Amino acid sequence: MSPAKQSSKKRRLPALDDDFPDRAAVSSSSNDSVDDQACGRSAKKVRGEWLCYCFIEISLNDRLTRFIQRCHHALRSELGTDTPFAALTHGDGPDGTGLTRDNRPGTPNASHLHISLTRPITVHTHERDDFLAEVKSLLQNDAALRERFEIAFSHISHLQNDDKDRDFLVLEVGMGREKLRHLSDVISKGLHRAFRARPYYQEARFHASTGYVEAASTAQSVPGDKKATATANEEDMQSEPAKRAPNSSHSDDSAPLDLVAQKLEDRLGPELRSLPTIRADRIGVQVGKKVVFLDL
Repeated sequence: MSPAKQSSKKRRLPALDDDFPDRAAVSSSSNDSVDDQACGRSAKKVRGEWLCYCFIEISLNDRLTRFIQRCHHALRSELGTDTPFAALTHGDGPDGTGLTRDNRPGTPNASHLHISLTRPITVHTHERDDFLAEVKSLLQNDAALRERFEIAFSHISHLQNDDKDRDFLVLEVGMGREKLRHLSDVISKGLHRAFRARPYYQEARFHASTGYVEAASTAQSVPGDKKATATANEEDMQSEPAKRAPNSSHSDDSAPLDLVAQKLEDRLGPELRSLPTIRADRIGVQVGKKVVFLDL
């Protein structure tokens, strides 16, 4: 029996409603999370299994929102009309998963970004409450985990998911990275003990994804080069950005995302690093399409 089932405190969490959709039994939709889209896309849809992971929610203030808008506008201009770009932000829908994909250069109609803390795992229906209880118990048992902290982004980068079918524009975390590492380590180890979840990447590049393009629309990776990877949380993309193969097909009026991301970093990176810090004050625990937030 897992530690989560042995603890009476963990069973005090309210049970999830049985009528909300089984995430692993449905296809991707506009309500899927960015992490789910980043790395959970290849998971088999099996009824009775639920995709779960943890993340830090980042609120978009006015300056960060305008900055992301400028990045996306410049990115679309560089990519050209043959490479559609989908912006990713999270809204305040009733289930907490109001993901917005906005292909227009206008104002995002959602207010959050996510920074993944764990790899995604699937649990059975009867384990949903245990998953939530385990994360809550881990936070309760470590006072250092419950401290709110400041986050600042340091670089504009390009990462690719494990399936290598989507290229993401991401903002990498500078200030707050060590705190994220501690949170990730403690939660990942606890989930490994309780559910045999895979640990998070040892060399994790904590980041928030702001949008993506389908890899078929941009570049293929050069064989032998280091490649970025990702899993749902969110998602987890690490290592080096994939590079375009010399013989890969690409429109003459557009550029691969890795080159565009480098241009954006050169041009807008100093502005990103001058933005005010953002307070990280709650952890999101996603089970299927339902999100429960735990305050720090």
